[in-house]
Amino acid sequence: MAGRFIEIARLIAQIGSEQGISVSQLTEIISGALGEDHNFNCYPGIPGNTCYDIAFFFSLNGSLKSGGGHYGFKETLETVVRHLQGYCAGQTSQGIIIIDEWVAGWYEHWLSNLRQIMATGVNLEIYLVGSGGWVTEIPI
Repeated sequence: MAGRFIEIARLIAQIGSEQGISVSQLTEIISGALGEDHNFNCYPGIPGNTCYDIAFFFSLNGSLKSGGGHYGFKETLETVVRHLQGYCAGQTSQGIIIIDEWVAGWYEHWLSNLRQIMATGVNLEIYLVGSGGWVTEIPI
């Protein structure tokens, strides 16, 4: 069964394949997909000082990215844990990780934290995206 946010991951993969995506475009794409009435946190992008129900975490470092400021895989997973187990614990119920690189060692390092986050009721989804617009959901 595909995750709730797979269409946003497909949109990121498609747009990134066509033109590359800058950090500032990430929030624009999500706002367009979710609608203007949905607030969310976005890393990198607009983390803000408020915790929202939905948080997106990106690591785009291949041909899908444009410009600087993008997080690497390690930094993205660290940010997920800081947000969902730290300052927004109990406030964010949807965490969406969209990445274009996979580093098994860093995933395994943070896996117990990711599972603990999910055990609190957070819906956590990971999508690996690539040039050409493909998307694969990664089970946790």
